[in-house]
Amino acid sequence: MKNIRIWIVTSVFICIVVFIPFFSYYKFPISGIEIGRDGDFKRYNFPGNGKEDDPYRIENKKISKGRKGIRIYHTTKHVIIQNCIIQGAGIGIRLNYLVSGRIHIINCTIMNCGRAFSIDWVLEGVKIEGNEVISNDWSGIILDTQNTVISQNNFQDNFVGLKILSFDGQEMYNFCIENNTIRNSPINGFFLRDTVNVTIRNNYFLNSSLNLDDSYNWFSDDVFSEKDVIETFKVENNYVNDKPLGFFFDLNNFDFVEKFGQLFFFDCSNITILDQDLRNVERGIFAGKCNNISTIDTFFDYSLQYYTFWRSGIYFYQSSNISFYNVTFIEGYQNSVKYVNCYSIYIMDCNFYKTIRSCISFIGSSQGEVIGNIFEIAEDVELFSDYSDLGTFIVENNTVIYF
Repeated sequence: MKNIRIWIVTSVFICIVVFIPFFSYYKFPISGIEIGRDGDFKRYNFPGNGKEDDPYRIENKKISKGRKGIRIYHTTKHVIIQNCIIQGAGIGIRLNYLVSGRIHIINCTIMNCGRAFSIDWVLEGVKIEGNEVISNDWSGIILDTQNTVISQNNFQDNFVGLKILSFDGQEMYNFCIENNTIRNSPINGFFLRDTVNVTIRNNYFLNSSLNLDDSYNWFSDDVFSEKDVIETFKVENNYVNDKPLGFFFDLNNFDFVEKFGQLFFFDCSNITILDQDLRNVERGIFAGKCNNISTIDTFFDYSLQYYTFWRSGIYFYQSSNISFYNVTFIEGYQNSVKYVNCYSIYIMDCNFYKTIRSCISFIGSSQGEVIGNIFEIAEDVELFSDYSDLGTFIVENNTVIYF
């Protein structure tokens, strides 16, 4: 009997010192954490005191029950959220209305949620670093705040990787987005609107891309009297589908023969784009305030993308003397080519295959020629949309095939 008691005591001791710590590294699955005032940090008994040198630490939690993840709002403390796993929540981590206190989210895994992160009005900013953001139904991160660093994260199989925009239309400042990997985000890898002073560098996109919002005036003088908004961007050393992402200001008299994965031009002139293969990106070419740009023998294929209202191969804004020769578009959805306030547009000997909605949009644009093109479209698809002055174009010798 004594030996049995000794065996039982020994077994219990082993469970306490070995097995319980092992299984409790991520604790047991819980249904969510909600902190709506500073006192809630103590109620949850999180370590730290919330000061800059000793922030509260929410760590090693596994949240997989119910639809709540981690929500923090109306607090003033510094917080680290680290080494947590969140699955199946409506929003994995939600931060809003934090009037002071910086938040650092590090080495967490957020997967199979509606949104992985939803962050707004964190006045001192957020650092999101080294996280796995996987298979979330809508977005990896949706962000309406400023003074933010997003680095070394892996975004994979999210509908949208990262979306930064102001819900009230006010400009937001100071973003550093670097060393991230973005795979298979069919709408946008990164989407930006209302942002000023942005660094985007050393990111890798696969079947994903960078997108700047159409409606935002990237050339507004409201923010800087001496600079356009887009001039506050620094975009360097990024790759799209194993090819460089080109982002150019004030470039003149240049022929693009090197292969690129995506191209952006601002205040550029006398540019020739030759023999490019720009597929599986939201926008193959984005250009603003440019003059005399020719695109020749270039290929756009969107067959791996989702059908969305945002998808179009080329976007030109306030530009002139724009030419396309022998360019192929496959499965463009909403406007294979979109012009806004442009003039002198020439589209010749191009092929538009399996266009789902409209082939070419001419918003506020006039003058040009659309000659000798092949349009393979659905029965109810418009060749041209959003036009106000189509009569200034010469449209002739085009072939329309219905599928």
